[in-house]
Amino acid sequence: MKPLKLTWLALASVVVATGVALADPPRKESLAYDKSTEVTLRGAIQDVMGLQGADGVVGMHLTLKQDDHTVEVHVGPAVFVGMSNFSFAVEDQIEVTGSKLARGNSFIVWARLVKVGDRVLTLRDENGVPLWPDAKPQTVDGCGANHEPIK
Repeated sequence: MKPLKLTWLALASVVVATGVALADPPRKESLAYDKSTEVTLRGAIQDVMGLQGADGVVGMHLTLKQDDHTVEVHVGPAVFVGMSNFSFAVEDQIEVTGSKLARGNSFIVWARLVKVGDRVLTLRDENGVPLWPDAKPQTVDGCGANHEPIK
C-alpha cells in the first residue's frame, strides 16, 4: 500500500511541477547578443536599479527617458560596473549602444557601450561577447569576486 501512495505523490508532484512550468511564459528575448539589432540611444537616466538574477548576480539596469517614452537598459553585473570605476546617477545624460530585444509591446536594450560625458564603459566586445569575468565555482555568490559570504 505504501508504494502506491508514494507513486501517486510522485505523479502529483510531476503534474504540479509541469503546470507551474507551463504557466511560466516563454522568454521572447534571445539569450545571445544580436549585433544585427544594434541601436544607439540617447537620453537621461530616469532610474538606476540593481536586480538579482536567479544565479545570484546583481545586474544593473537603467531606465532611459527619451522624448515620449522610456527604455529599459540592461547594463551588466553591478560588480563589473564598480570594478570599472563607473557609476550612474538619475538625470545623467547618456548614450547607449546595444542590442534591441522585443519585450511585449516595447523593447529592452542589452548594452555594449555606455557613454556618460567623455567617459565610456565598454561592457561587450564588437561581437557582443561580455567582457566581465564568468562566475567562478570558488566565488561565494557568482559575482566574480572572491569574498566571504555576506550575511
